Amino acid sequence: MQAVIVLLIFCASMVRWAMSIYMRLFKYRERPRRAPKEDFLSEALVDILSRMNRDEMISAVEQLFLTNSPRIHLWRERLQGDPGDPFIWSTQYQIEFDGVSARPDIVLMTHQREILLIVENKVNAAFQEHEIEPGDSEEPSVYRSQLKTYGQWLASRSLGGKSPDGLVLLTHSVPPPEGFGAGSLEYGVDDQLVVKWSSVYKWLVQNSSLHNSGTLVGGINLWRQLAGELTELLEDWGMSAEVMTQFDLSAAEVFAQSRDRISESFECFWPRVKSALSGVSIYSHQTWDFDSHGATMSDSVYLLEPQERRGSKWYLAWGVRFPSKSRWWDGLNPALPTTNHAYLSVVVERAGFPGFRRLSSKIPQGWAEAENGSELVIGEPLASFAGSAEEFTEKLGTWFVQGVETLKPALIEVQAGNW
Repeated sequence: MQAVIVLLIFCASMVRWAMSIYMRLFKYRERPRRAPKEDFLSEALVDILSRMNRDEMISAVEQLFLTNSPRIHLWRERLQGDPGDPFIWSTQYQIEFDGVSARPDIVLMTHQREILLIVENKVNAAFQEHEIEPGDSEEPSVYRSQLKTYGQWLASRSLGGKSPDGLVLLTHSVPPPEGFGAGSLEYGVDDQLVVKWSSVYKWLVQNSSLHNSGTLVGGINLWRQLAGELTELLEDWGMSAEVMTQFDLSAAEVFAQSRDRISESFECFWPRVKSALSGVSIYSHQTWDFDSHGATMSDSVYLLEPQERRGSKWYLAWGVRFPSKSRWWDGLNPALPTTNHAYLSVVVERAGFPGFRRLSSKIPQGWAEAENGSELVIGEPLASFAGSAEEFTEKLGTWFVQGVETLKPALIEVQAGNW
């Protein structure tokens, strides 16, 4: 296996592929409104950091995560302390705190399992809320931000200030929550640090094999070569810069002429979809948006969860997909159209959900099952709605409504919680 990896990296160093190694190895299933880029990037970054020798890793930790720490001198003392105490990187490390079970994205620990850093990786997903006090018929549930859970858990394991510990938000487009980075006691630890993916990109470029040499394995410095591959992936995903590029401006010039008309169309769709959902309890309606990573324009509504007064675990989405720019839903049966198409999807993200096909309600023909039965998708080529602008919008809205109505028995059964 090692020989295969070395050969693959060597080939990539000789010929610039259309897609980087990391893009080719990206196996997580994507879908609108939930693309697992965060999980994949966490694994990729930890893979690179874990391949470094001790001195390289210490330098990387300081430059990537601790540049703005007011206690950098304490960090240096701790990291450079015992040469015989190796450091370990872990992803999805399970913690238990105050009745909450959670899995931070990235954890740096010593061989003795002393936790030094927790890194929460955000690309564009919202922060999770952990339920700490269940509600009842009179009082709503009480929730705590996942960053507060992580920081307070770290504080509960603190050695009384003798060893530094830190909480890092690694983010692309998600702003830090209120108070984070300002020393708020709600986050448990003194070092509350915000790092941008664009900064990680710059560091990767500076330390890739294009600019450095080092200890070689099979003639190739593995982590520096992989750093170069990860920079290509970040470029592919538009995460290498925080400011606009010439490409962005060219795309915006075209989009600016169309946005108002697109908005007007989605505003027409929503009342019709809402009416079609009669009998299904709605938690909150979102607003249409364009997902540049998944190349979709879509609107969505969160549906009220069984036995709860909130809706964050299942939703219905409708919109337009551009499959040549997206890998969402590859390999479904029946397959989605390969040309630009309208789509409807419904997603249930609840533990214990048996899957739509196991419901007593019959799933209509044409719907494809994804994510082990927790998601249903259907698509229709845009060419099917040909006509004037008004006729196109009317036909498209009618297709959305018909799709919701045919699936409504299953939605009602899911909401009743009788599964």
